[in-house]
Amino acid sequence: MANYIQIYHGNKLNYTNTPICQKGGFDDKIVFIMFQGAASIVDSWNQGDGKFLDKLKKLGNVYTYQSKISNLYHYHYRKVRDHYKKFPKDIDFNLDYMDVERHIEMIYIDVNQKYPGGKFIPIGWSAGSLYAMAFVNIYKDKCVGCVLLDPVLITMKNIRLRLDDLKRTGGSDVVSDISEKKLQSLISNIKKNKINRDATLLIDRCYYKITKWWHDHLSLIMSVPTIDIKNLDVPEIKSNDDFNNVAKLNEIAEIKNVNQNNYVYRIFVNEGHSLFQNKIQSSDIVEMIKNMLKMIE
Repeated sequence: MANYIQIYHGNKLNYTNTPICQKGGFDDKIVFIMFQGAASIVDSWNQGDGKFLDKLKKLGNVYTYQSKISNLYHYHYRKVRDHYKKFPKDIDFNLDYMDVERHIEMIYIDVNQKYPGGKFIPIGWSAGSLYAMAFVNIYKDKCVGCVLLDPVLITMKNIRLRLDDLKRTGGSDVVSDISEKKLQSLISNIKKNKINRDATLLIDRCYYKITKWWHDHLSLIMSVPTIDIKNLDVPEIKSNDDFNNVAKLNEIAEIKNVNQNNYVYRIFVNEGHSLFQNKIQSSDIVEMIKNMLKMIE
């Protein structure tokens, strides 16, 4: 029995009569821009038997970069999880790198130089979804689609909860402005001390900035075709967490309520946060992307 794609049209949810097994060809103008999750490395995109990047490369060009903000996990968390030992040590960045619009501009310039005239599709995983949506917000005329993979919650209520949580855990060390001199001093201290609280606070400061930027520029109206993939845990692992099944389903309802055509969602159950690393789910996501490409051609 064929699986079918859930697509929202107007005021009701319909199923297409197109099985998700159709083939799509390579388009040298398509560029997938990958924004990784917070506590991940760029290699995560192709891990597992999902081989997600390999599949995307059959559809278009793929641009990846290793976030130096994510590299901070190498310093603070490496004794907590062995996985973090694999993170690069490069945390040499400045305030411009932390500034959302300048960070996105840096990515845009680099991608545009490598793929001039490209048609961009940002793909964001987890917290990287905020950067993907920021890219679309700033360069919407250059984008033809967007894909969100088990993203952080983006509606105003949930964004405020996230901001409050960061304020509560980090206080002024997270929300206050910081000088270039102070930033470089923090980075120097983090490098000298393999395990320290400064790394955690700097991570939280960076994600406070992207969350606050999205809060200030929030728009749930999708300007380009957007695929939203969510995983539900049944039974829930963290039922009291703000990032729970009810919150995810309520967010889908709120987003589709203000989007007539440009919002497509799919729900997986018990496939994990890095669901694109699974063979079947990875293939399903890629087939949804193929169908999106057909819509925009």
